[in-house]
Amino acid sequence: MKRIAQLLATSQEQATRTVAPLADAGYVKRRTDPANRTRVYIHLVESVRNMIKETRKELTSKMSEKLDSSVSVEDKAALCEAASKIVDILDKIN
Repeated sequence: MKRIAQLLATSQEQATRTVAPLADAGYVKRRTDPANRTRVYIHLVESVRNMIKETRKELTSKMSEKLDSSVSVEDKAALCEAASKIVDILDKIN
């Protein structure tokens, strides 16, 4: 929960309140560390992982089709370079 709070730039209490409905709906599972009951671990259930994978595949395919039909090779290269730079910067922030 601490890591989720950091990623969301919020308090642990707010992160807990945000995750609770997801757990109640069965999208995530919570597990308390038996050695340290204050630590709570969250993970996505397999069906949600699969849904994310399928959605990512679909979005990638649609984006690829649009790029192939309307963007020049040079612009695609520039877009890839920019995306790579954004990922690098985001990694530094985290």
